[in-house]
Amino acid sequence: MAADLLGPIDLSKISNLETLQEEFQQNEVYVADGKSYAVPWTRVYYSLVYNTNEFSEAPTSWGITWDEQYSGRISVMDQAFARVATTALYLGQDPLNPDDPDAIREALIEQKPLVPKYWQDFQNGMEIFMNEEAVVGQLTAGRTRMAISQDAPLNWTVPEEGCVTFIDTFVIPKDAENVDEAHALIDFMIRPDNMVEEMTMMFYDTLSAEAHGQLPEDVRPWFELPEDANLVLTVDLPNQTRQMMDQMWEEVKLA
Repeated sequence: MAADLLGPIDLSKISNLETLQEEFQQNEVYVADGKSYAVPWTRVYYSLVYNTNEFSEAPTSWGITWDEQYSGRISVMDQAFARVATTALYLGQDPLNPDDPDAIREALIEQKPLVPKYWQDFQNGMEIFMNEEAVVGQLTAGRTRMAISQDAPLNWTVPEEGCVTFIDTFVIPKDAENVDEAHALIDFMIRPDNMVEEMTMMFYDTLSAEAHGQLPEDVRPWFELPEDANLVLTVDLPNQTRQMMDQMWEEVKLA
């Protein structure tokens, strides 16, 4: 949207929009000059993952990833935003606009000796936990569910401090030639029965209340959120904030 690469979406042509959670049907993040430029599809949680053989109950705080008891068995994502924003949450700061970067840097440097391996690729991150090289850390909820479907002793949670989330969306390029077909495809993809297919094949959450109600009983618990979970929706960060995060993470890795 900021780069003027997208065309507006005619929401009147998206009949299944009303099946999405109300707050996302016309979310202000996707609106400019009264026009909508994206339709939500799935929600990604940068969640806390844990080994169910090691933990009888879900850990309640990101502080577990600073616990020396699990030194050498912690793994987290090698990505500036994921590390800085999650640490900001743990320290009680705004993950999208931290007010004490020095405290975050110190905490990350303190955590570093406990983490033998940071992961970059989502498949590699999932395998680290499936192979029990790590028993607690950070992984997307979708990848955790995928591992659970393969009988890995894992589960995920949103700690009391919360977690950052992303919304994967459908958009139409500004120079698209088949605009009517694009609208039809978007409408098809967010139809509740197709959302169920996504949730049971790809394991990422959707924003369709109807789809949640249609999930098989054995899969439904995989998508349950802790009560009053603090989900921080990520937005396009100012360049200064993102540069600060990138620089901080490089400093931490070099420390």
